Amino acid sequence: MGDKFKDRLQNDINQNFKHQSFILSISLIFLFFIFSYVPQYIGVSRDKDFIVRQFETLLISSKRSLIKFNTKILPSYINSKIDKEEMLRQYNLLNSHHKWKASIFVLDNQKRVIFQSNQLSSTNLNVSLFIHFFTEKVTNEKVSYRFYTDSDNQRYLILAKRIDINNSDSLWSLLIYNGIDFSENLQNTNSKFMISDDYDRVFSTTGNQFLELSNWRLNRSVHFKWLIFFHQNLYINKSKLINHQFYIDTYRPVINPIFIFSVALMMSFIILLILTYRSKKLSLLIAKRNASIIEEFQKEMEAISKGIKDELSIDTGDEFSFLAGEINKMLTEVRQLNLKTVNLKKERILFETKILELQFNPHFLYNTLETILITSQLDAKLTEKIVLELTTILRYSLKSEDDKTTLENDLTIIQSYLNITKIRFEDFTFQFDIDESLKNQTIPKLFLLPLIENAIKYGFKYRHDLNILLQVKKIEKDIVFLVIDNGPGIKTYKKDKLLKTINTSRSHHGLSNSYKRLTYFFGEVELIIDNLKDKTIIGFKIKGK
Repeated sequence: MGDKFKDRLQNDINQNFKHQSFILSISLIFLFFIFSYVPQYIGVSRDKDFIVRQFETLLISSKRSLIKFNTKILPSYINSKIDKEEMLRQYNLLNSHHKWKASIFVLDNQKRVIFQSNQLSSTNLNVSLFIHFFTEKVTNEKVSYRFYTDSDNQRYLILAKRIDINNSDSLWSLLIYNGIDFSENLQNTNSKFMISDDYDRVFSTTGNQFLELSNWRLNRSVHFKWLIFFHQNLYINKSKLINHQFYIDTYRPVINPIFIFSVALMMSFIILLILTYRSKKLSLLIAKRNASIIEEFQKEMEAISKGIKDELSIDTGDEFSFLAGEINKMLTEVRQLNLKTVNLKKERILFETKILELQFNPHFLYNTLETILITSQLDAKLTEKIVLELTTILRYSLKSEDDKTTLENDLTIIQSYLNITKIRFEDFTFQFDIDESLKNQTIPKLFLLPLIENAIKYGFKYRHDLNILLQVKKIEKDIVFLVIDNGPGIKTYKKDKLLKTINTSRSHHGLSNSYKRLTYFFGEVELIIDNLKDKTIIGFKIKGK
């Protein structure tokens, strides 16, 4: 057995190491990808949020500037309240509050420039062709936005708004931002970005990877998802739509996944080889040691099973010693349990005999039959009542299917028993004081009867007006069963003897029989015996029920 166990244990350890090594290799590859791409993805997301905030700030501030120029500065010029120099000064003052500088153009209804600031150089004035096309679609209801690239590949953001002076004349105001100025203010980002519109026109960019350099428009063959494969390069990208017409794409180049996979695979293979070699050596060492201890366990257990030894004597100073100690405890408990089981079987046989013998005092049956004989000659109805009560008692007591019943069922039989007693002794009285919540409590059958028989037996020796009170109540978690009578009480020496022998097999008292039945049925039971003035109290307290 030792060699088989050793080989099996060694094989199991090797297999477990292989599985763990495989999982470790997969985890390592996964971690390589995580640490290669997640920081980049987080960085792109952070840069994207920053660029979006900057561009949204540009749109909002430029719109406010254009509206303020149209409502505050331009009307004063049109109404000849200020000249061009003053209008330029006021515009420059307005523009000085913004991070990005813009040029302002004012066109008449012939699309001729009647005013412009000096923010754009003369080479930028090729924008006039675009202005002609753009202003045709500009309304006076809202500010319009467009991107424009001139012949010098300068890229602009143009905001335009038409201003109606009267029914026939209109002016157009145009605010123009240079895309290079915008990108130069965002040099602190680690990611590259592009800002484009629905027509693939680009306003600002810090990278030309995705542009068609012939016309400086966005290359639509690129699918701008979160991962972009383009010209054998991989990029992480984050996109954002602004004002339903502008797209901000923020991206970073990342390491080729094939290279990452190759490196991770190579490292995983090296780790796998090292772990496999180490696992073989370790498994052999563990298997040899544990196999010898298991063999010792086997020999010890065989000795115990043959009765040569009572417990294991293995002391290895590790978990096997602990296991041997626990097995020894279990063996001790098993021996105690076996001894208790044997005693329980003996007690059960004795109790079953006593239950049949002691359920009723034979004198009760003889006296009842004698009473039936007498009353049958005097009162037929009374005789019938006695016979019915006695029949109920005998039928109930002779049922042997189960030794347990409910308190309510038992009280019905006890009441029949006491009714017969009352017929025999006219001055006899009895009462029940029962907690309603306990009527369905399961109890051993007729365990209270010996207490009532004793009360009747010794009570009538003392007085003919005997009274018995049967009381069942609940005190916190305990259940208390009491039989209280006005009899002579129990003498001290009898009480001490009863308490001393109540839990032994030597006692043949009916009270002892009830106590043991309750103990095996409920667990912890306390016997109550007390003598008060004109009262004898005897009963049981069931703990924690």
